[in-house]
Amino acid sequence: SSARSDHGPRIQFINNVQGVDSLDIFYRYENFSQQTPSFLFLEGFKWKEASEFTTFSLIYGANIFIIRNPDSSDTTVYFKASFDREVTQYEKSYIIVIEGDSFQNISMSLFNVEETYKGPNFKTKTRIYNGVKGTESISIDEVYENDGYLVRNLKYKEGDGFFDIESTRMDLQIQNDNEVGLSEFTVPFSNFSNQCVFLLAVGDTRVD
Repeated sequence: SSARSDHGPRIQFINNVQGVDSLDIFYRYENFSQQTPSFLFLEGFKWKEASEFTTFSLIYGANIFIIRNPDSSDTTVYFKASFDREVTQYEKSYIIVIEGDSFQNISMSLFNVEETYKGPNFKTKTRIYNGVKGTESISIDEVYENDGYLVRNLKYKEGDGFFDIESTRMDLQIQNDNEVGLSEFTVPFSNFSNQCVFLLAVGDTRVD
């Protein structure tokens, strides 16, 4: 069965579960009979992968998403989350970040996003999400052009609201709670002029 609908919420999934090779996502509708099997939506969904935006129906109640192990002999439901029309609305777009480090420790975070750019020319509408495990918060600094911080003290599993930045190449540094640099990377925002970007910071600062 297809999840696609004409007017429901459009949802993209991002996998930030670092401790597993891949996972499967099933879905079902709240008002379907319990005897109705769940439908396989994403199979073998790997860490750092992002799905396409898919439109889901709200006609049959809340959308229920279920995480399972791709191992065909393991039918355990490791995580289940329900999203109704109070949190996912018709003709709105959302990203669900799947977080965790094992099948026994999984959560989902929902964020509203924009797919169509509306703003000044030569800008990139950006939202930043902190998926760096082992940190209470991060800051992201533009380190070479001295353009200042894109975001400061962004807590783990939170996403900063959309803001417009110059569509240029930026060298960014992720910093921990004490503003000590953890990693540097380059983002070619110039390739995304007059577009919307969801920037996911991932990693793990924990020491075994």
